[in-house]
Amino acid sequence: MIAARKLSEGTNIDGYGIKFLLETCKLIGIADNVLMAVLEAICAIHYHQPKELIEIPEGEEGEQNDEQRDRMAEQNEEIEKQNELFTKLK
Repeated sequence: MIAARKLSEGTNIDGYGIKFLLETCKLIGIADNVLMAVLEAICAIHYHQPKELIEIPEGEEGEQNDEQRDRMAEQNEEIEKQNELFTKLK
């Protein structure tokens, strides 16, 4: 990931946490691949876009249509949970 690589090479970093992480990793000998994995995870969380909810169509009543709407409602609940999780992580 380009952002993670640029962040690991950065010398003018203002954020205390990232600056501390980079300085400490060099001092205690944390492997570069571990540092890159951490930075990639941070960047993935930062650049994550929330997913759009599925539009549930209004239509005729029927057992099959009701089951389909129930599945879509469950998917929307799962999407909302994921979006809330990423919002909290940011």
